[in-house]
Amino acid sequence: MRRRLAKHPHDFSAYLNLGAILMSRLDMQGAAGALKQAVHIDPKRPEPHDILGSALQNLGFATEALQQFQLAVEADPNYINARYDLARALAREGKYEDAVAQFEPVAREFPNSARIQDEYGVLLAQSGRLAEALKEFDAALAIDPSYEDARKNREELLAKSSRH
Repeated sequence: MRRRLAKHPHDFSAYLNLGAILMSRLDMQGAAGALKQAVHIDPKRPEPHDILGSALQNLGFATEALQQFQLAVEADPNYINARYDLARALAREGKYEDAVAQFEPVAREFPNSARIQDEYGVLLAQSGRLAEALKEFDAALAIDPSYEDARKNREELLAKSSRH
């Protein structure tokens, strides 16, 4: 890969692939460097922004990661991976309403995923939308009645609701 880059220093795909390989080897610093090169070559593509955001998140650069996820969504609003990553980053920052707005298309894209419906329910609960959250936990359990995370989240929500 590095030989290819030496011969073709403007090869977007090679930098993108190198970044993904380095991430899989847990070399986040190396991955970030390769992905920054891919972004430099083609800043309008969402993939390098999204993957770079993940590398930066793993390196502890939350603000920079959030910016990369936002750039990925701006580059392609239909790129579901970026919306998912952006929603999770926003939630980590306590921006739950913004996270819900980003996650809604993800939940619509994967209506048969218990995990996705459960995660959407968690974000709704965090934003104070408890009735909607309960609906999502129920949807997750309808998809997979043995999904323990959804069951636990549903029970916690009901317990919290009964205390108020």
